[in-house]
Parts: sequence; structure tokens; C-alpha cells
Amino acid sequence: MQYASQWAAVESIAHKIGFVPQILLEWVKRQEVDSGQRDGLSTGEPERFRAPEREAKGQRLARHEDEQIPQIQRVWHANLQLYGDD
Repeated sequence: MQYASQWAAVESIAHKIGFVPQILLEWVKRQEVDSGQRDGLSTGEPERFRAPEREAKGQRLARHEDEQIPQIQRVWHANLQLYGDD
């Protein structure tokens, strides 16, 4: 069956399978991007961009923890001197 537009096709099919047309249209557009028929970032590309950011954040946190450990140790030892082992 031929439809007048992509929207008309999506709307017809969505109602038949019990989906909201806008959701089905988003899936169609995502498939077009993933297959190279439409410009945009493919499904896996955003993750590829986020991975280095996550790694850098982890390195910053590790450096921060390395700076905090001696401070925590000093406080711990000061408490031991003030209050003993109990």
C-alpha cells in the first residue's frame, strides 16, 4: 500500500500495532540515522563521546581521594590521641 507521506504510513501502522505514532516515527528516524539514510549521531556514537568524559571524571575523583586520605588519617590519629582506642 502506498501512503501520501511518511507520517501517514507511520500513523496507519502505529494504530494497527497499538503504538503512539510519534514513538514509531522516532524509531523510524533512528533506524534511518543508524543506516546512514539520515544525518545525525548513530545509536552508539553518544556513548563513544561519553566514555572519555567518564574516564576523566574517574581520574579527577581518584586524585581528590589521594589528597583526602592523608587529611582523614591526620584527623583519625588526632581523635585517637584525644579519646584513645575506646
